[in-house]
Amino acid sequence: MIGYLNGTVLDIDSGVLTLVVAGGSIGYTVRVPEHAQAASLSPGKKIELHIYTHVREDVLDLYGFFSPEEKRIFLALTSVNGIGPKLGMTLISNLSVSEIISAIVGSKKEVLTAISGVGKKTAERMILELQEKFKKSFVCHITHRESAPSNNKTEITSILISLGYKTAETDRVIEQVLSENPNIENIEELIQLSLKLISNKNKRMEGTA
Repeated sequence: MIGYLNGTVLDIDSGVLTLVVAGGSIGYTVRVPEHAQAASLSPGKKIELHIYTHVREDVLDLYGFFSPEEKRIFLALTSVNGIGPKLGMTLISNLSVSEIISAIVGSKKEVLTAISGVGKKTAERMILELQEKFKKSFVCHITHRESAPSNNKTEITSILISLGYKTAETDRVIEQVLSENPNIENIEELIQLSLKLISNKNKRMEGTA
């Protein structure tokens, strides 16, 4: 099972590249996301890719990602029924890691269904199955530490805005969370409470629409 490759691009076309490794003696065909980073690749460029090896019947496909986060998001997406590797790669090609997480955490179905191949039911399954997981894993990723002072409103606001929420919305939510939980100092817990409150408010708004 191949999990990582480091080599030189031999050629690339439409999201499929040939990566030469082992001093030029071996070349792998790898599918990569078709976003700006892939567009900047050219023959002779040295890169490293985090690989997912997909095996089905007599076919073996390699999917390459430019960061561990991209690969983790891809694996999470493809764990949802109805999302195969090709659709998972399409999502990552059209949305950044933060945009995907923001859409799922914030129950933004319209962002997901705007991607070709993602219908309403598929988007709903993604949100249902991945929302809590993404809240926990993404908060851990963006904080990079165990805790911070509970009055550090600016930092919490910055993190929520990076998830795609508006400043006015986050200000109200953070004020409510801090006032209701004055003894909590762990920033991850405060952010998760804020995300839960935003999610509940969105659901109530959808219910009255």
